[in-house]
Parts: sequence; structure tokens; C-alpha cells
Amino acid sequence: MKKPKTSQLQPHEGALPLKLGMLQSEVRALCGTPLDKTPKYDYSHRNGLQVEYRKERVAFIQISRGFGLVAQYQGVDVLAASAEDIIKLVSTDAPYDAKHPELGYTYRFPFPGITFWRPVCPTGPSDTEGKFFKTVAIAVRGCWT
Repeated sequence: MKKPKTSQLQPHEGALPLKLGMLQSEVRALCGTPLDKTPKYDYSHRNGLQVEYRKERVAFIQISRGFGLVAQYQGVDVLAASAEDIIKLVSTDAPYDAKHPELGYTYRFPFPGITFWRPVCPTGPSDTEGKFFKTVAIAVRGCWT
């Protein structure tokens, strides 16, 4: 079966076609044998896709920039658009956690259950480092509480 390259981020549902709550065997049937795996994690697409399991069911899906994967929210590739634009886009649906201890690096949106992360923040408008998010993750309700 062909590995998925584009995922549609759906609030508390998953990074479709991967769904939160799927069985580990269903993910592996869809994505193929993971590059690296443990009982709790699968790493696929050269480690650009990480899936965490709780009781053999998907609880967390993380997609990383730079591995040929596309993660879309409302039709926008969240790892290719600027972090500033993504924060504005997702904020139209729900606020982010303004009290997160790593705010600026991490933007967690409790609803829709999506978190964006970048390793550095830009120091000014001409600074391109940190302009884009490095990862996006979606998790089951209560994962980050």
C-alpha cells in the first residue's frame, strides 16, 4: 500500500488518513513497516512521522518539516507557511494556550488539539531562522493536560 504523503489535520480526529484511536496494526497497514519502532512509538518517513500509542491505539501524531510530508489545516500547508500566518489561521478557530511555558517556540491549541513547535524564534522581520514551524502534532483529548 502507498504511504500517505499529505495529511489533513482534523480537530481531535487525527492527521488524516491517520486517525487518533487507530490500532497500531491499522497504522502499519496504511504506512508500511516503520523505520524504527518500539512498543509505544513508530517512526516512519525517515523519522518525519512519529506516532505514539497508548494501549496499542494512536494517541499522538507528529509530522516534521523537511521530510517530504505535507500537513494541511484548512487547505494550508502548516509546515510551509510562516509560523505567524499559521498562528493567525488556527486562532480564527480557537485560542492558543497563552500561558504555555515555551510560548514563542510552542503554540498549543487545546481545541483543536494541535501543537506547533519551532526550535528558535526569529529575532526580527529579516531573520528567516524560526520563521517556520519544525513540527506539528495532534493528540487525543487530555493528552496535554
